[in-house]
Amino acid sequence: MKDGDNFSFIVESARSGDEVAKEQLIREVSTRIKTYIYRSTLDRDATGDIMQEVYFKMFDSLCKLRDVNSFWPWVYRISSNCINTHYRSKSKASKTFHLQDVLLDSIVSDRKTSESDIMNKELGQAVVKAVATLKPRQRQMVTLRCFEDMSFKEISRVEQTTEIYARVLFYRAIEKLRIALKKQGFSKASLVLALSLFGKLTASSEAASAATSVTAATVTGAGVVQGSLITAKIAKSVGAISAHLIKVAVVAVAVTGVITILSTIGTLRSNVTSMHFFVQGVRPVEKKPVAEDSSSSSPSTPSSPSTPSSSSTSSSSSASFDADRANVQYRTMGAYEDKIVTPDGPDGAMLRFSQRWDIKKTYKLCSWLQDGSGNYYYASYENKIHISNEPLRMPILPTDPPEFVEFFHSQVGYDSRVSNKNKFFSGLLKSRIDNRVPKFSDYKSEYKYNTLEVADLTSTWPKTDDIVDERDEMHKRGWTSFEIDGLVNGKPVTGLGQIPFTYNMYADHKPWISIRADEDVYIDYPGSFAGAIIDKEVLIFEKESFFEGFSRPWQGIPCIDTVMRDAAKRRLRFTVRQNGNKAQVTMFVDTKRGKMKIVYGIDRETDVIDSILYYKDNDVFGQLYFRYMQDAASAEDGKFTPPSTDIPDKKGVSPDTPWLAMLVNNI
Repeated sequence: MKDGDNFSFIVESARSGDEVAKEQLIREVSTRIKTYIYRSTLDRDATGDIMQEVYFKMFDSLCKLRDVNSFWPWVYRISSNCINTHYRSKSKASKTFHLQDVLLDSIVSDRKTSESDIMNKELGQAVVKAVATLKPRQRQMVTLRCFEDMSFKEISRVEQTTEIYARVLFYRAIEKLRIALKKQGFSKASLVLALSLFGKLTASSEAASAATSVTAATVTGAGVVQGSLITAKIAKSVGAISAHLIKVAVVAVAVTGVITILSTIGTLRSNVTSMHFFVQGVRPVEKKPVAEDSSSSSPSTPSSPSTPSSSSTSSSSSASFDADRANVQYRTMGAYEDKIVTPDGPDGAMLRFSQRWDIKKTYKLCSWLQDGSGNYYYASYENKIHISNEPLRMPILPTDPPEFVEFFHSQVGYDSRVSNKNKFFSGLLKSRIDNRVPKFSDYKSEYKYNTLEVADLTSTWPKTDDIVDERDEMHKRGWTSFEIDGLVNGKPVTGLGQIPFTYNMYADHKPWISIRADEDVYIDYPGSFAGAIIDKEVLIFEKESFFEGFSRPWQGIPCIDTVMRDAAKRRLRFTVRQNGNKAQVTMFVDTKRGKMKIVYGIDRETDVIDSILYYKDNDVFGQLYFRYMQDAASAEDGKFTPPSTDIPDKKGVSPDTPWLAMLVNNI
């Protein structure tokens, strides 16, 4: 008897009441359906509960099954309905399950902790965290298509929808997953790799894990590069992959149960703790009305004691904006060596030492240091140290995903004579060729990661008593309090807050903000989470969510760059204008009230936001003004007592839209 005939016989016998056949059917169903439910819910407890409900409904309606050959689509449909019913009854979205604490720990249990074990665990955590951002139904679509190998026609029957809509749902899920993976440090081309790893981690057995794979054709058209390109690149890297089937670059060792990631993947973005590189600094031969060169990852000139030159410049996102500045003539300012340490990861604070050399790197010139206590500039030609308010410019980082860099350049401009090469899997910047100065054509920069510690940022400046402290009182103190006052749509907006100016001050003076906009309240609790009461509904967000679009000096990036980067992360169009120590960044956002412009007024000298104006149809819709406490007595006034809450710390979620846009939505 063939396997198909044998299974049909089991189903027929179970339908007739044969208890032995029922037990066999349970085993068959459990093997496939339990994994499907697990991948859809990411919750072991929920999987067990839903599985029992599936058994009950299956046997309760088995007699109504007309064609035993349609058993599997039928039972998948029951399972899908049970999953959806479970979440509707619980009135909650899928909770993020802690695979990193359960499954991944079991993978490396009873073994010595090696570097590869740690790497495998971190890689698995990154993949699972990305998958967990999908809604349950989206995970169902991905599971049915990628791991159950169903056609869209079969999926439409399970999900009780049309084939076209099944495609739409799947592609939306894949696009959302791709974005989530990018945030975890995966490049655009690593989607198939991540899906395969997720399938292996959640497989029901070691044998099933070894057999798990995802084809490029499965996700072609869902926002990834063509499968043939992925196949060619991965095959070139690992040398043992089918031309028609992309097997994940993971070797499942059945004897030990250890998942070993091939070393070709290299460092993931989420694991980066330091960067080291040289770039060529340049300055225009003659002044032209072009945007400031923000494509460099280093200061372009040391003309100012603490930052690159910032003459009056502007950039625009209008159709007339000439993004490519390849016609601008530059002269070299030498080689700039950057050592950057990110103690809290690539999205956290940045400590930095930048050394200017001659172009051949034979002797040192001036240098800059951001060591967590302040921003220092050593002028070698006068043996003098300057201490300033503003950190070094850093609009683009080597860890930024290529898609981010491309969008950023589309807003501020770029130079086609500079070309970047990124690592295939991680998307990290690998090298850069600079042809802006003909005399030093093909100037190559190479980027090294995780080779430095904080101790490597120590300067070698000669001893000098000639120190010029250019900081104002609040920057010398290292932190300050501030007030917010304004009107939005004719309704009053008031607020209080606190910011540390340096990384070292962060522990004792954590940032917080409390804003009341008419009847709505926004509070970012110090070191905890952000909470909002909007239309009497309580919302919980990730900590410091309400500092998006605000100055975050403790991270070591100037306010102007922080605002531009926040806009680019959300792919929001923006323009920037600078005039001396004043700058203006205009962000274009969609709100429930229509399209708006959010205009930031930035004081470059104190590195803070002075004002935020809202424009709708070129009319002022709202304005917020900031006042910072220079003296200690004002900053320590009782009204600036940090907010507290009885609510236990919550992880919260990232806001779907900038919170400043949320504010105008509901006032």
